[in-house]
Amino acid sequence: MKKIISFIILISFVSCSPKLFKEKWTKEQAPDYFKARFETTQGNFDIEANRAWSPKAVDRLYQLIKNEFYTDIAIFRVVPGFVAQFGIHNDSLINASWRNFKIDDEKVIESNDLMTISFARGGVKTRTTQIFINLKNNKRLDALAYSGVKGFPVIAKVIAGKETVLKFYDGYGDRLGMRQDSLNKYGNKFIRSNYPEIDFIKKATIVEVKKGDAKGGPKLKGEFTAGSCCDKASKKGKACGHGCCKKAAADGNICAKCNKPKEAPKKSAIKFKPDSCCDKADKKGETCSHSCCKKAIDEGKACPSCNG
Repeated sequence: MKKIISFIILISFVSCSPKLFKEKWTKEQAPDYFKARFETTQGNFDIEANRAWSPKAVDRLYQLIKNEFYTDIAIFRVVPGFVAQFGIHNDSLINASWRNFKIDDEKVIESNDLMTISFARGGVKTRTTQIFINLKNNKRLDALAYSGVKGFPVIAKVIAGKETVLKFYDGYGDRLGMRQDSLNKYGNKFIRSNYPEIDFIKKATIVEVKKGDAKGGPKLKGEFTAGSCCDKASKKGKACGHGCCKKAAADGNICAKCNKPKEAPKKSAIKFKPDSCCDKADKKGETCSHSCCKKAIDEGKACPSCNG
């Protein structure tokens, strides 16, 4: 009878426990562009991810956040002027489950600039659940080669709450980075008992998703000016790397500084031959419809054929 009661209690516990891991989660594809909020013991910070930067890795980030992996997660490695790293779950079985579904390696597209986010890895196909936030411009991580892989592909960036990230306790430095096996084995109880100052991710949630354009980036309001830095980058299937352009894109806009529309020449500055087709149209407040005249006016002069 006692065995039956114990079995019933066990079944009840399993049915009431939070979702742990399902293989189907690893097949979910991220939207082209999404934002997520991380609630921490120091406050909140928001990130935005762009699938074009590292598709397979951004898919994994989306899967982890959507399925509540980053809940009560220690920010166990904070090295001043370098990185803040987290992603070891309190349950070692959950860590092992995600590790069984490895992410293929991808090349670096975006640079590891200040407040960008990348997956940690220690060799070929080792990106799983741990991510780090760059606390400075770590460009050297773009091409750092070791154990058969090169660089750390950026997957997202912090767009709000940067001051929160900079508050994470860094007194332990890289000490826990060297004890990851213990963190995985003994969990948060071990961390809180031995390293009480460590900050934690309370939870992470998806707050916004957007469908990107044909080139994989977020849809932006407006059009690029022909020949601008943004236009050239877009034609190559990339996002412009200029700081002003990145900031505008984060807000869903095009950079006004780099995409100023060309001003049409003032008609009064162009002198037409009296009674020519251009002169007659100009007196009506219109532009001559002849293709040769339109072309000449766009260049700031009168059409030589019609105003000779």
